[in-house]
Amino acid sequence: MKRLVIWLVLILCLLVPSALASEDAQMAEDITQDCTYKSSDRSKLFRLTDGKTEKHYEAQTYQDNWIIIKAPSGKKIGGLSMVWTSGTSEVLLEVRQKESGDFKEFATVNNGVYLHEYIDVGSVEAVRLKSTNRKGTIPINEVTVVTPGEVLPSHVQRWDPPCTDADMLVYVAHPDDEYLFFGGTIPRYAIERKLHVCVAYMTCRNDTRLHELLNGLWTAGVHEYPHLMGFPDKTITSKASSTYKQWGGEDAALDAMAALIDEVKPLVVITQDVNGEYGHGAHRAVADICLRLIRDGERQLAWQPHKLYIHLYEENPIYMDWTTPIEGDGRSSLEIASDAFQCHESQVGFSIKLKNGKRWKFEVIENGMFDNAAFGLAYTDVGLDTGLKDFMENVTPKEH
Repeated sequence: MKRLVIWLVLILCLLVPSALASEDAQMAEDITQDCTYKSSDRSKLFRLTDGKTEKHYEAQTYQDNWIIIKAPSGKKIGGLSMVWTSGTSEVLLEVRQKESGDFKEFATVNNGVYLHEYIDVGSVEAVRLKSTNRKGTIPINEVTVVTPGEVLPSHVQRWDPPCTDADMLVYVAHPDDEYLFFGGTIPRYAIERKLHVCVAYMTCRNDTRLHELLNGLWTAGVHEYPHLMGFPDKTITSKASSTYKQWGGEDAALDAMAALIDEVKPLVVITQDVNGEYGHGAHRAVADICLRLIRDGERQLAWQPHKLYIHLYEENPIYMDWTTPIEGDGRSSLEIASDAFQCHESQVGFSIKLKNGKRWKFEVIENGMFDNAAFGLAYTDVGLDTGLKDFMENVTPKEH
């Protein structure tokens, strides 16, 4: 017995350092605050790393603007997490060559695909970002610099391409609707169930709301870039018909959603209240679009979802449980959704006065005025639910 114990101790001594070394080799370190920053226009250089997305660096003083980021002594730059102010001004990324000390072209970035873009540069001492247009625009909101490593710090966003093979499609009118009215839906299925949850937004008013949207989704466990349908967010109206006019007509909206369904191929679709929750015309419109396409067949879809759930729908009601802690996390899906909503800083603390004279505060809570746990099954081709409180009941998730 004593000999067996000795052998076990020897084996552990060999294995533990190896495991720790492997973990150390994979973990990237945030060195943003330790790097050195230089620029052709230093007037607002501090805004690169001030943590304020509403304040950005956007040099437009010279035709050939540049920013150099140098790693601290003894460290290397492995990647850059860029938060751009727009996706319309491409930027040239260069890396410093160890032998000559010169900068060499590495990639053209900010090409309009991701507003939050992670760039793996390998292992270099310094990088240079250069403008590519006549105005000298380098439209950076924030930058995070990390050392080489496969495992990034949790706050660093490295987005996967938009989902094209979804288990679930969450379809909303505006950023923040996905938490205010759907509660723990996204974290329940993205984090706990580890399903492919695609989130699509009919409108997004500006870059500020888009930054909030991305930060919220990342917090909620979605790492596939959302689908931004690009319809205008104009004057608030209580009528779906008025919203359709703002969106260029019913056909434009129906065609766009039909194309999205065919692209994303969701098994289950979740959308908003037919009465617009507090009466918002855009909320009414997205519900109307889903009913007309999925239930009523107004367009010939190449892909037919199996189920459609609508918030607060009275037929075939289902009441979800968002309060049970997620295994391995400790928080409930509602708590995670609340954390994700806090990323929508422009909306936190906001409230509106309803027609009945009551005031509704924007917050993600249990049993709120527009209960985020109450839904109804508006369409199914796999049978009715049996009380399991599961949007995926009778549906087998895809193998990814």
